Amino acid sequence: MRTISYLVPMAVLLAAAQTAQAQQVDCQSVQFSDRVTQKFPRVREACLDVIEREGQLMAVFKADLLRVQGNKVRIRPKLPGGEQAPAQTVQVPPERRVLVDGKKYRVDELSLGQELTIYARVDEPLQALAPAEETEPVEFVPVEVEPMRMAAAAEPEMPTTASELPAIGLLGVLLAALGVALEFVRRVLKLRSLMAAGVAGPRGQTSRGESP
Repeated sequence: MRTISYLVPMAVLLAAAQTAQAQQVDCQSVQFSDRVTQKFPRVREACLDVIEREGQLMAVFKADLLRVQGNKVRIRPKLPGGEQAPAQTVQVPPERRVLVDGKKYRVDELSLGQELTIYARVDEPLQALAPAEETEPVEFVPVEVEPMRMAAAAEPEMPTTASELPAIGLLGVLLAALGVALEFVRRVLKLRSLMAAGVAGPRGQTSRGESP
């Protein structure tokens, strides 16, 4: 009996210590697995809170809704300072309801730009839209992360003068061709005038010699 009476308080103290330790976990102290950080390098920055549901630690963050296509929801997690994170695609059951600004919405009722609450597991790269009811199970699914497009850096803009060079060259060719054509016409006209003067000269002399 003494042993039992001694073990019961110890078990209570141990459970209380574990509960206190779990409550102290936050975004800065939680241990994200390597698989999570490899897929979401800035997950700690996006994290707003850490909660425990169904025996799992989950990071909570906010995301803007970009598009809904069937059961696929395209989102963009929010980062501090207004920075843009890579877009992600999460598959959600069509009947799933989510809570947005205190209202419940089905996935097909969501609108572009709405802010969604996302749960992300800290041990696996899995995410889920927070359900509207706390009693509903959280259904985690793999996430497709889209790479950031750096078109401006990868493809530098060509100088403005580069696009004008072909037009200038074409204009020069046209002007040269016009000059050649004008010179040809001028020579043809000059030759015709010379020929006309040569023919008219002898006929004029003959007419004057035969007159009485």
